[in-house]
Amino acid sequence: MPRPEQEERGIPRATLLISRFSGTERIWRVPLAGEPRLAAEFSEGDGSPSIARHGGRLVFRRGYSDSNLWRASLKEPLSPPVRLIASTRDDAQADYSEDGSRLVFVSSRSGTREIWTANADGSNPVQITTGGAGPAAPRWSPDGKRIAFAKRPGGNADVYVVDASGGAPRRLTTDPGSDASAYWSRDGKWVYFSSNRTGRHEVWKVPADGGAPEVQLTRNGGWRSHESKDGGTLYFQKYDFAGLWRMPVEGGAETKVTDLPPTSTWYPMDTVSYRIAGSAGEEPTLRRIDHSTGRETVVRKLPLEAIVALYNFCVSPGGEFVVFPRLDNAISDLMLVENFR
Repeated sequence: MPRPEQEERGIPRATLLISRFSGTERIWRVPLAGEPRLAAEFSEGDGSPSIARHGGRLVFRRGYSDSNLWRASLKEPLSPPVRLIASTRDDAQADYSEDGSRLVFVSSRSGTREIWTANADGSNPVQITTGGAGPAAPRWSPDGKRIAFAKRPGGNADVYVVDASGGAPRRLTTDPGSDASAYWSRDGKWVYFSSNRTGRHEVWKVPADGGAPEVQLTRNGGWRSHESKDGGTLYFQKYDFAGLWRMPVEGGAETKVTDLPPTSTWYPMDTVSYRIAGSAGEEPTLRRIDHSTGRETVVRKLPLEAIVALYNFCVSPGGEFVVFPRLDNAISDLMLVENFR
């Protein structure tokens, strides 16, 4: 919000504006005459600045959270979870490779949020991307050689693919709409994604190597999606409406599988899906959905500190484990800047 920097005979000399863009807060000095200029920029974890009317002082909040990836057994639902991947920053949004040998995840341990990989036991973490811009929801290709994800380099989300060995990501979508929620086709030739370019979220697909136009699949709303093992059926959620849905990959009528709540934390697999359900102050539960019957069963409870958010858990290909982020520490301090100009 704008506020006067100083006043002379009741007339402000300049106005200070606080803006938030792509998760970063900035303070701009807007004089009565002349061009606005950047007065301060806050790094990830900083925010809520407040400026003294006199004295040249600025106070802001500096905070960080330490969330780590934990693994819990689905074969022994009463066994306690164990910490799998940890750092002093945030680790979240994990996904298993097709053969279950590796994990890809998002971490801010290097100072900015980037995509990392590790062995399934948490060993040998390797940073894959650089440059920040908020990469999110990484997904392995079926052959384990590439990773699809979304990021916002200019504030607008688009879909990218990067080699699992590292290198420069390749941008697949360029539409001004928001393109995200990337999932691979079974043959690795396509990347499904969600886009609101038509005015609402629908499921689209784009060739994984680029070079061809995107193809719209759903017509009545679609969001996160997953192709069946035989490559013939597309399972998907809708952004604003309850339900887990399916339709032929090549097009056709959609049918509801079950009444999945909208924006559920959903993880699709071959013949079943998983979701996390829970209310504030209660231990969340991991639930399994049978695609053939729509029946939902509780698999196990998760810790109260588990972070229940979009994309924030995965299940091993054999159904033995669930990996989820848990908030292990959160700190917030007030910082003072003298002689702020």
